Amino acid sequence: MFCCIECGCVENGNKAYIEFSKGTLKLKRCVRCGSLVDKYIEYEWLLIIIDMTLLRLQAYRHVLRNVSLSPSRYTKFFLLSLLIRMYVFIFLNVDEKTLSLVTEDSRTTAMYAALLAIRISCEQAAFFVLLLSTIWSSICHQSPGWALCKAVTLSSYVIVAIVPMTIWDSPKLFIRIVEVMVLASTIVSTKAIAKSTCKWSFIGFRVIACFFAST
Repeated sequence: MFCCIECGCVENGNKAYIEFSKGTLKLKRCVRCGSLVDKYIEYEWLLIIIDMTLLRLQAYRHVLRNVSLSPSRYTKFFLLSLLIRMYVFIFLNVDEKTLSLVTEDSRTTAMYAALLAIRISCEQAAFFVLLLSTIWSSICHQSPGWALCKAVTLSSYVIVAIVPMTIWDSPKLFIRIVEVMVLASTIVSTKAIAKSTCKWSFIGFRVIACFFAST
């Protein structure tokens, strides 16, 4: 069932458009609010990503509820975000002397990287479990766990902005700004999979509380 990106109504049938002939489509309107069910069907992915960067709820609803992405894509993106988070942790918490000692031996480097990956993965898992336990009944999906997993993974896309730091020096303040953006993106993505009756304050408080409790 397609979800209306404006009001969250899920009573709009299995298609968000009416196809008259090959290449001739007409977007359907929501039975509840009267707006177009999903205008992003006609948008290029670049425009959708821009709207997601601007934290528009409609864009998140389109991707999380009306687009079918394979689990492998979410897995690849999670691994990418994990590597970036490892770099951020080293940049913020490890001094040059300690880093030089770790990188002297390949075995030590591999062990340190493995332990760091386990630590960050545990933090992410703790955040996911805490958030799922608090908003389980509010998720509008037959599989709340998978829906929230997609939302949390997708919300981390903002962290890709840190990649240029591997080439150009950037202040630590930039990382903090990106972290705030990731947190804001998590709130919006969680709201996108929640029932339309859930208030922003309900979602925002729980996401922020779970974030600080898991770090």
